[in-house]
Amino acid sequence: MARDETTEATSDPPRERCDHVPASDGPEVRTEALSLGGQLFIWSARRWRVAVEQGKPVEEALAYTYGVARCPEAAALLDETMSLVAVAAFRPVNIRCVPCPTLSSDERDLLRAIQDLHRGRLDRAAEHVGRMVAGRLRQAFCRSASAYAAALDEADVPLVEKLQLVT
Repeated sequence: MARDETTEATSDPPRERCDHVPASDGPEVRTEALSLGGQLFIWSARRWRVAVEQGKPVEEALAYTYGVARCPEAAALLDETMSLVAVAAFRPVNIRCVPCPTLSSDERDLLRAIQDLHRGRLDRAAEHVGRMVAGRLRQAFCRSASAYAAALDEADVPLVEKLQLVT
């Protein structure tokens, strides 16, 4: 008798499949090349998207990881920052799936903005986020993202140590 693979039970949960192609508007950036803080931000933005899509509390989805990183307050700041992007964006923002090994151009811009805020470069940060958020809401993003960057810095989670995204 032929094996029916559509009804066969497996013990492994379905894995999210990543079929993203590298961003076409700049160099490919791999998550593994980012600093610890950069990796944490990208993972968090992606996990935030999943939690929102599934209708689950975002802070719960992020709490354990930020507790381990010794900056539990950063989970709420990440939620605030990404919520601002979600409601203020004038176009769809590309946040990839959690396992994707490369960054989208939007993820790259958001990370650059946070790195620039960490360095005190407000104008450059506003320029990066301005590619998706207009007007005064860019400043609201920058205030929230600055607080996020400061929380990571206080916990010694480096945002710019490994690969620094150059503009």
